[in-house]
Amino acid sequence: MLSDPKAATQSDAPLDVPLETVWSILEAANELGDTNTVDACRRVIDANLRGDAPGQPDLAAIAAFFA
Repeated sequence: MLSDPKAATQSDAPLDVPLETVWSILEAANELGDTNTVDACRRVIDANLRGDAPGQPDLAAIAAFFA
């Protein structure tokens, strides 16, 4: 039986990205026309405003912006 995907996500070590950094990345990605990163940043910001944990794929997309 497969484990609960939400439980697996919560047990992973989260990428701790300060919200100020996410806003900066959002601005830079918007200027560069990187719609995937813009969308990921918006989802992370929205999750933060709701008090939810951001999705790991969105955090990975934000981290990949620096690669």
